[in-house]
Amino acid sequence: MFTNDPAGHIPKCPEGCGRAHPAATSPAPLSDYEGSFLTLLLRCQPATAYQLLKVSTQSPFGRLNQSKGSLYPLTRRLIARGLIKADRICGDGRKARLLTCTAAGGEAVRIWALRIDDLCALPDDLLFAKASALDRLDATEQRDWVAAARDMMTRRMAELTLGHERFGASIPDIAYAGAMLGLRGRLDWLELLSRRMSLSGAPLPLSRAG
Repeated sequence: MFTNDPAGHIPKCPEGCGRAHPAATSPAPLSDYEGSFLTLLLRCQPATAYQLLKVSTQSPFGRLNQSKGSLYPLTRRLIARGLIKADRICGDGRKARLLTCTAAGGEAVRIWALRIDDLCALPDDLLFAKASALDRLDATEQRDWVAAARDMMTRRMAELTLGHERFGASIPDIAYAGAMLGLRGRLDWLELLSRRMSLSGAPLPLSRAG
């Protein structure tokens, strides 16, 4: 077995040759959730899981699961893999730990960022999935759906702007700009739906009549 250096360096060959073994330098790839978590940690470290949860609500990286308890299994896995380390906070009765990314964790993020796949072009999107069921709604329900979606997009844009102003380096300009462009694009799409509904005065069909 290869062992991780406590400081988070690349694992060394157990034969004692002092060189990084090829197998040790190719850790299991990060899932997108793990990659997003570690990227946020790299920009905020040192930070507790709760602090990361708060920042993620105003971050373009995608929200972490909104339960602190759900982060504990994730952090335990990443600690076991030598990608993060956790230090106790002296005098903290809640037993919170300060998390930092190790050198191996930083390298894992680099490899994850290089991986471009189909989900990067068109990620899973609940809004578009629900839009595919709009023909199940009557005209009033469709208009209410569009109005609710527009309100949600507007709130999210306000959250991102506030987070960008509050957390500075934790949310890089390029990520903020990309997220805002994506939200504005959704608002434009919702505006198009709204105009079509106004013109038809009837439930919006989702496909052309054959």
